Amino acid sequence: MKRKSIVLAAWVLAAATLTASQTSLAQQAAMKTAVIDMQSLLRESDAGKAVIAQIRKLQTDYQQTVTSEQQDLQQSQQKLNDERASLAPDVYQQRMQELGQKLQGYQRSLQQHQIQWDTASRNAGQKINEVIVKIVNAIEKEQKLGMVFERAAVIGTTSAPDITPDVMKRLNQQLTTVPVEVPH
Repeated sequence: MKRKSIVLAAWVLAAATLTASQTSLAQQAAMKTAVIDMQSLLRESDAGKAVIAQIRKLQTDYQQTVTSEQQDLQQSQQKLNDERASLAPDVYQQRMQELGQKLQGYQRSLQQHQIQWDTASRNAGQKINEVIVKIVNAIEKEQKLGMVFERAAVIGTTSAPDITPDVMKRLNQQLTTVPVEVPH
């Protein structure tokens, strides 16, 4: 009888161990993780490259206008310096103030354009990011992932699979370009 109790206890212990290990495996499967490199997706995807190219074109086009304005300001400064000896001090001072106001307007314009480009770039990046999130959600379901971490948030190395290449492939299929809309 004692032997039957020991055998029964061993079976119960084995069953409990098996159940515990199955629960642990199920929890591990539910917590399967992966990593993704969002910065490379935003920078190296077709849509990301298109956004960067559009912003650069806007800046290049604006640079022509800026160069012209810079030359005008420099010519005005030179002309004022040349005329200084023949101008009354109060007239010279007034023209210097006017030139200073033009320079401030020019600097404000530069700052405003930079803010507009940054906003346009951020908005376009957000559109790309929305598509990336949808793709990651689909991959999470397909691969039964519990969590996906941004590579930049992971310290050190990880054994978690990197789903960036899969996301890149799908992103390039779904979104090749994003229009950059500069606010006015």
